[in-house]
Amino acid sequence: MSSKPPASAVQESDIIHLVLDFLEDVGLGKTVLALEEETGICNGDWIPGTELAFLRRKVIEGLWDDLLDFFWPLGKDSSTLEPHRRLQIIVEKQRVMEHLRACAVRLPEGRARTLEVVE
Repeated sequence: MSSKPPASAVQESDIIHLVLDFLEDVGLGKTVLALEEETGICNGDWIPGTELAFLRRKVIEGLWDDLLDFFWPLGKDSSTLEPHRRLQIIVEKQRVMEHLRACAVRLPEGRARTLEVVE
């Protein structure tokens, strides 16, 4: 006599999505990528293998030069030159912010200075 485990209303993919949401909320982007890659389940509307998924991975991994290289052809055409320059500024700004966060100066009693972007 074999017994089957009881059917559950919660699917495995639901649990994985819940974990992915949690990991994103606590800022563990690389862990999100690893779990998505291992399970084949993407959080949100990202479709694996698309250019958007590629760009998302580069941003999460902090591969700013790869992003700039990807968008480099936009700078060759005069009609896309201005958007290309704005994109370069955004990428460089994010690179600097990531660097500042990584090198944040610690205050007494373990309180870290907060970084704010003023636009």
